[in-house]
Amino acid sequence: MNRFFIINVSLLLLLSVFVSCGESSSMDSEPTAAPEPTAAPEPTAAPEPVYDVTVTDALGREISFDSIPQKIASISPTATEMLYAAGGSAILRDRASNYPKQANELPDVGSAYDPSIETLVGARPDLVLIEALTQARFAPMLESMGLKVMAVKAETVSDVTTYISDLGSILESSDTASEKIEDIQTRLMAVESSDSRSVLILISDQDRNLYAARPESYTGLIATTLGMSNKAEGLPDSGPYPGYALMSTEAILMANPDVIVTLTPAPKPAPRLSQTITQIPPFAALTAIQMNQIVEGDVTLFLQAPGPRIVDAVGDKLDVICEGGIHRGTHMLKALSLGAKACSGGRLYLYALAAAGQAGVERALNQYKTELQRDMKLMGCTKISDLNRSNLRFRV
Repeated sequence: MNRFFIINVSLLLLLSVFVSCGESSSMDSEPTAAPEPTAAPEPTAAPEPVYDVTVTDALGREISFDSIPQKIASISPTATEMLYAAGGSAILRDRASNYPKQANELPDVGSAYDPSIETLVGARPDLVLIEALTQARFAPMLESMGLKVMAVKAETVSDVTTYISDLGSILESSDTASEKIEDIQTRLMAVESSDSRSVLILISDQDRNLYAARPESYTGLIATTLGMSNKAEGLPDSGPYPGYALMSTEAILMANPDVIVTLTPAPKPAPRLSQTITQIPPFAALTAIQMNQIVEGDVTLFLQAPGPRIVDAVGDKLDVICEGGIHRGTHMLKALSLGAKACSGGRLYLYALAAAGQAGVERALNQYKTELQRDMKLMGCTKISDLNRSNLRFRV
């Protein structure tokens, strides 16, 4: 037993000696050099965003772009105005594209109906803009020559805003396009009315035939926007102008509109249709002629270059009378600020008349007058002609 204990103690002592020697050797040895720090990896550049835009044009075709077009030729007034409204610019135009001003300074390819293909192809544009209704035939020919073609149209307000938005996407100028679209929509809301009068929008061809704009046409939007009743509603599309119906003398007499808007395609000094229509003997019986409600519309905005200036086309061409819902002086101010020429209403005076006779009516009218004067002072307006849309705040 004692012998076994002695052997174990000896082994423990021997092990402790080995450990001590190892530590001493480790401490006495030369220090090893610290490992050199590895260089941090250089940051890699973020991959550039891939440009890839596809839109559907007015001919129903998908048009794809892998880069932003730098050289754009626009051979339609409608397309040109949409392009600039979306924040773009052109290198070529058709002869009728004279808006905005900078477009009017561009070289042209001749008529939109018969452009110089040689000039167009020679410019080698990245994109050619055409109008779908009148220029669709140019698309396959230009594409066969290696040009990219996109068609637009402006038959409705939705068309106008859609293609401005598409062009904004293509040009990466969506903010500019959105601002223009919002401006169009806001201004349209401002001129919308509930005018209950009826209207015919007439145009004549070279043979002096008369055509009326149907509600489905861009020009027919005038009546729709103003809330008027279009007497051409339900008539078949006929004649050289899409969206127009051929009107005989008898048909116009039967329609007997309250207002007639005329468009004259022929350039001045050709007589305006608003003048010649009053000289047609049977038409002397028309209400619009008897009440002097004949308005000559701007043929450029309504027919030749429909597009972003639709609000300017509607503008103050017609005398808008706001009726219905006029119960306070502030209601009158709002209507007049939105462009109405007058306000009318029954309850304005009928309740007062029933309650207190003439004295009641006089008191009610004085109250309206007092409200108008007080609120105009608060708005900083000294006369009715000072009232405009800037006095109002719209909630969209």
